[in-house]
Amino acid sequence: MSHLPDPDDRLDSWKEIARFLGRTVRTVQRWERSVGLPVRRGRPGQRRAIVASKSELREWWTVQRPVLEREDSHSDGYAHASSRLLLRCVAFGILIVLAIGGSDGRGRPAVRLDTPIPIGRILATVSSEGTHASFVDLNASPTGLAVSPAGDRIFVALHEADAVAVVDLARGVVLDRIPVVQGPGPVALSADGNQLFVAGDFEVGVLDFHSRELARIRTGTLAEDVALSADGRRLWVALGHGGLKILDTQSLRLDDYPSVGCPKRLALARGMARLFVAYQCGGPGGRAGHDALEIIDEPTRRSVLARSGLPLVGSYLAVSPDEQVLWADAHDACISAAYDHIGCPAVPSMVIHALRPTTLELLTSFALPPDRSDSFPVFVPDGSRVIVGASGVSVLNARLGQVEEHFPGDSVAEAAFSPDSRALVVGFTNQRGLMIARVHDRLDARRIDGIGSYWPGDGSSADVVGGMHAVQTEGIVFRPGRLGQAFAFDGQRSTMHFGNRLEVDIHREPATYAAWVRSAAPERTMTLLSRPGHAGWEIRLLAGGRLAFCFSVAAGALACDRGGVSASVPMTQGWHHIAVVRDATSLKLYVDGRLVADHSLAGYANPVVANDDPAPITRLGADIDGTSRFAGLVDEVALFRRALTAGDIAELMSATTLKR
Repeated sequence: MSHLPDPDDRLDSWKEIARFLGRTVRTVQRWERSVGLPVRRGRPGQRRAIVASKSELREWWTVQRPVLEREDSHSDGYAHASSRLLLRCVAFGILIVLAIGGSDGRGRPAVRLDTPIPIGRILATVSSEGTHASFVDLNASPTGLAVSPAGDRIFVALHEADAVAVVDLARGVVLDRIPVVQGPGPVALSADGNQLFVAGDFEVGVLDFHSRELARIRTGTLAEDVALSADGRRLWVALGHGGLKILDTQSLRLDDYPSVGCPKRLALARGMARLFVAYQCGGPGGRAGHDALEIIDEPTRRSVLARSGLPLVGSYLAVSPDEQVLWADAHDACISAAYDHIGCPAVPSMVIHALRPTTLELLTSFALPPDRSDSFPVFVPDGSRVIVGASGVSVLNARLGQVEEHFPGDSVAEAAFSPDSRALVVGFTNQRGLMIARVHDRLDARRIDGIGSYWPGDGSSADVVGGMHAVQTEGIVFRPGRLGQAFAFDGQRSTMHFGNRLEVDIHREPATYAAWVRSAAPERTMTLLSRPGHAGWEIRLLAGGRLAFCFSVAAGALACDRGGVSASVPMTQGWHHIAVVRDATSLKLYVDGRLVADHSLAGYANPVVANDDPAPITRLGADIDGTSRFAGLVDEVALFRRALTAGDIAELMSATTLKR
């Protein structure tokens, strides 16, 4: 490492290295001392300057990630997970550790994952203000889709049309429609992209794109799913009541595989050479509402393990990119009155199980509202999140175990990412077309050091950093926001509250509260964020649109009954970024990155909480009495455990604005 990296590959400070790895400066400095983070010192004329290579960091991260993510679950990483968060999210903590490291249980290393771009918000480019989804009208319901290895084409099975549509991914236009088998459904694409295998009502089709010839293999019953072996020589076919079959892709001979029950869905872990089968009709050892899952060693066709007992009616399966977690959709096992619901985390609910793929041991179960009976889990290419279809498209945060983003829609069929991670393709059955979402490739407020709680408002009231989710919401809807969606308040009944918990309390220590705000009624005083009691405080918009902050108990201008500290400039039309910053000596207000008020804290003392102090419930959109309600949009609400500088705030504004 005697030479310096090229400028495009170079990081020139601890801060840049920390941002690149998504951690704090303190964490990456510790990693250099403890686990050999590859950095260099001593540029010409700057003896102690730090330089690092992005490519070297990526290689180092691939090797060290399993160990460091385990450490990160209880260290000072950028999420600053508290002990309370660990207790609340232990199941998903276990899940994410297993999902990002280790081996396949037979001594082989986990599959390496090289994601070409950072993956920030998945749905921001279709849900932010001024954006719209790229929609491809297929004039038929999509029932299966695959993206070409080159990432330039989407192949979509159209059930009513008995055809496959070829869509240009970049332009979002249909290039061709090719007739295939009757009732085409799930598809599998060869590694070179030249052959498409299509499951149909009574046969399986093998379509050659060069010759446009279609080979038809009679099955006699509905082909529920197909999975292609890693070497492309075998196509596994789940025929439901017709059992499990294996198609030799060279001779096109269809052979039986001994099976019990009705194989419904398939998933292949190529690195592990394991095929996972979800059964209905009980399956091997299963029973109604607790159907079996089976692991098959794909090259030898040997059954390795079958397990039943979970609330499960065989449906969609998905293997994480590193092949360390299997997600299994439970279909209607926790919805239908026909089943006993034993083991269901909630009833009624749509449930997805996370399992260890070597043993089918349950790691955790995730319950969603029962808007539909099944979903299609699709992993984000970096393994951090899972896409599911539930009243639209939902992005599940695997670390904290809640919906991080939600885009409303109807009857989502399937979804897939492009090979370069730059696009998510979603098929909508009722809308008879495809949505193409370009992935937002910049990290948001989580890139700023010291963040403690963060509510992006992307169709969810979840705190995606600290787990301080809204306890109760009233009249909250979501509208296009600054980055993704925003909380929409009507000024009359809309409000959110978070119970007694508060991760970052500005009355006790240096802290920063920040958000994007778009007021719908600047002529009257409204409350943005509040907390009651002797140790309470409020962030207000005064009549005329000026930002103000006050403490419930304080001397002089800081007191709420004296009006608090207010900004010198009004916020009227359009979006404005606000930040309230308490440092060691003063309270500062920022609007759109400009310092607009600076009040000394000389003489201020943290109040002593009285025994009769009311329950300190933090509210968004209303004051401590639930009145003075806000009207307008609030987006990207972030709380930091430190006083941000003007430079930090400028960076935060940029990180929470969609770059068009």
